[in-house]
Amino acid sequence: MRGFVGLVLLLLASLWGSGMASAAQPQYCHLDAAYAAGMNDGRHNRDMLEDYAKGCVKHQHKLNKRYRQGYQFGLRHQGGDTPKVPYSCHDSFGKQVCGYHCKSFAGNWTCADKPNMQCLQNMNDIKCGYSCKEEFGQIQCQSEKPRRPHHKYECHSDPFGHKSCGYDCKEFTNRWVCAPKPDMSCMQFLDDIQCGYNCRKEYGQIKCDPS
Repeated sequence: MRGFVGLVLLLLASLWGSGMASAAQPQYCHLDAAYAAGMNDGRHNRDMLEDYAKGCVKHQHKLNKRYRQGYQFGLRHQGGDTPKVPYSCHDSFGKQVCGYHCKSFAGNWTCADKPNMQCLQNMNDIKCGYSCKEEFGQIQCQSEKPRRPHHKYECHSDPFGHKSCGYDCKEFTNRWVCAPKPDMSCMQFLDDIQCGYNCRKEYGQIKCDPS
């Protein structure tokens, strides 16, 4: 009887220990975090870590492989257009949420899967994706990256003889505003006109990405 009780206690202690080890898994012990770390090291020409997952409890082989993949990508894109958006992880009621452009409401975190996506928030409504916009209090995002437009070059003159030339020109009260590049777009809201990439309305203001 004593031996049976001792065996049960030993099993319980083992399960508790494994559960504590899993709960104590550091933030960097995740595949996406390993890839991001490798990409960052490679992009900045740092020495590649021989054992990135040394302090992780499990999946060390997969984590090291993912780190090396990110490192090779970073080496190939040094000084290029590799996104500089930081990757972050947050605790959301015991569940770890990781990604880019993370936003939260009442402790609930939502993150974008890719650095070139975006997240918009309207109180407790948070959505992430491409070309997100808010209309009539509702947020909508596209799941796939839209193709950039190719506008025609145009010129306009106001009543005072001032000439404005560019792409996707917009007019408001005898004033013309044009984008400097054919793949940029312009958006107008009330008396404000902004030009750039992925222009959208956020909290009553127009925002455009510079690249």
